[in-house]
Amino acid sequence: MLFLLIASCIWACSFSVIKGHLTGLDPVLVAFLRLLITFPIFLAMTRFCGLNCKKIFYLLVLGGIQYGFMFSFYLLTYQYLEAHQIVLLDLTTPIYVLILYNLWNKKFSWAPLLMVLVSVVGAGIALYKPGLSLPIISKGFVCMQLANACFACGQVMYRRFSLQHPHVHHHQIFGFILLGGLMVTALNATLHNAWSHLSLVNTTQIYALLYVGILSSGLAFLCWNKGSVQCKPTTLAVCNNLKIPLGVLAAHLFLGEEIMWVRFCIGGSLLLSIIIIVELTQLGQGQEN
Repeated sequence: MLFLLIASCIWACSFSVIKGHLTGLDPVLVAFLRLLITFPIFLAMTRFCGLNCKKIFYLLVLGGIQYGFMFSFYLLTYQYLEAHQIVLLDLTTPIYVLILYNLWNKKFSWAPLLMVLVSVVGAGIALYKPGLSLPIISKGFVCMQLANACFACGQVMYRRFSLQHPHVHHHQIFGFILLGGLMVTALNATLHNAWSHLSLVNTTQIYALLYVGILSSGLAFLCWNKGSVQCKPTTLAVCNNLKIPLGVLAAHLFLGEEIMWVRFCIGGSLLLSIIIIVELTQLGQGQEN
């Protein structure tokens, strides 16, 4: 839980950083640059750990999905939607995590799904305030749901790999995962002729890229992947929305945005209660393939 909380706190600040400073750049280029910035750090720590070519290819595919395609769709969303709309649409990630986990392990239970749905409602209550709009039929909606599905798929794939290879340390394979994401985003940037936008990057955007690169894409994802293996699948799914109330609180503390405290406390308490219930019961616990 601690690692999931650390990652959520870092991500909570990312929405405003991206919307405020990086939307003027090609989203595919931003996706590539944020991975490129953090890649050398983890490349130095990368080890083969006795893994064969098939396992390394699995990690590359995992990174291509969880980082490459997810970041490409996610950052493209900022071209169509406001930051608050993106946060609202991000609420569906826990549902994708649980569905993909159940499909992968060929099992289904209503209780974990109910817990996840209640957690989504709780995060939504904490986030909601008058004037928020939720575009259902739009390019932004589709891009955000594709990003959520890619992120969820990567989480399930990583959890499965780590449980099958307990001797492998997380930081030793993170470079392979980042490389997979780099390959996908580099190809996307080439296909979309995004390299011409490099000359448009200013000093403020460099600082923003350093934040989303080193912290959001590097440290936060490493913590999240590590935490995803140490908790129950249902807890992992629910914790995907921890960044929602934390993001609302961060916007209030650093940007002065107004919080509807009654809704925030009710929604946050509901989300926290679900996490505690899941952790103290047998919900979502079972044999994994």
